[in-house]
Amino acid sequence: MTGRALGSVAARLGMLGCTAAMVLLNARLLGAEGTGGVAVLQLGLLVTASVGGLLAGGAVVYLGRTVALRSLLGPAHGWMVLCAASAGLGLPIFGVLPASTAWTVAGLGWLQAVANFHGQVAVARDRVRLFNRLQLLQVALTPLFATALYLGAGWRTPSAFAAALAAALVATVLASLAALRDLPRPGEATPAAAAPAATRLLARHGLPSSLGATLQLAANRIHVALLGAGSAAGIFAVAWAGVEAVWSVARGVAPLVHIGTASTPDADQRRAATRFHLLFAGTGTLLLTALASSLPDAVYASVFGFSGIAPVLQAAAGAACAGGWAPVLSHHLSGLGLHRYNAWTSAAGLAVGAACAVWWIPTSGAVGAGAAASVGALVQLSGLLWAYRSAEGPDALRFRRSDLRTVSRATGNR
Repeated sequence: MTGRALGSVAARLGMLGCTAAMVLLNARLLGAEGTGGVAVLQLGLLVTASVGGLLAGGAVVYLGRTVALRSLLGPAHGWMVLCAASAGLGLPIFGVLPASTAWTVAGLGWLQAVANFHGQVAVARDRVRLFNRLQLLQVALTPLFATALYLGAGWRTPSAFAAALAAALVATVLASLAALRDLPRPGEATPAAAAPAATRLLARHGLPSSLGATLQLAANRIHVALLGAGSAAGIFAVAWAGVEAVWSVARGVAPLVHIGTASTPDADQRRAATRFHLLFAGTGTLLLTALASSLPDAVYASVFGFSGIAPVLQAAAGAACAGGWAPVLSHHLSGLGLHRYNAWTSAAGLAVGAACAVWWIPTSGAVGAGAAASVGALVQLSGLLWAYRSAEGPDALRFRRSDLRTVSRATGNR
């Protein structure tokens, strides 16, 4: 597991570099206001993709143990198409976005949902390397295509970013078809399920599982919506990209925790593995948070072209640190089938964070949004810690020196 964890973290660090390049391009060439417009666009497509993931989400890893994966494809893809069409039709009706932008968001959200789903199929088949490569491919191609449009074609608007992202997503979806190759035929390894039964299973397990992820996305992104598509949103978007960057270690090991928990019947072994990853991810996140928070604002201003980023990062340090443990705990609970805890804790974090944001943003702007995000994230982490101890016992968080040896023996240090 340690070898696989390091490989996943390495992939995440590669994604971190590519994401930083994209943020830098947007900041330098689109400015704070243009970056804010991109953030609003990303919010829309991520919400669309997350709603699509309510059926085509992380429950696939859990269900893959008992149901043939092939029988889940039709219902999942049908739901994703329905969600994208609803976004394209509904957003203009409710006055959220104009029709042209709404269909752009819907199309990007559909592509993102398909890429995410195929990635989850790869995780369910224990092909974590493919999952990491797909994510790395998307974030690597996006700045490449954006550079061609921004510098080569002179097209420097949020619409150009949308075009670059669309091209990257199409390439990623095509590559993700590798996750579907040679899927065992229904009945060969696990029993098949008819379409209605498969849909019910996805709804039963996917809704609580992916609802937590959707609520978590809303908790992370609602501050952009509350700030609006102006320069404050652009400053917050750049700072929040830094917060998400320090989560690279935790997000790198989270899929390993998910599949390891789901496939390990030995309770002591799975708890030891999760404790090891909590220590690994928490330490890495803490170090990265300390580094990001210690840099003066002048450094960020010289890199991104506008000031005000460092105070937001410092205000959001609590969210950054909480994000080092939360993905590990939530994926452990999902591996046990206890998806409801992820939804409840994410909802609590969203409610508290949004309430604080409404209170603090009018007086403190992007800094207030960062502080609100920290409060919400810490509330969510507290709930996850309680849920984990309730599920695995009061000593489940007691770190032991033997945890690393237990993990290495169980996995052969793959």
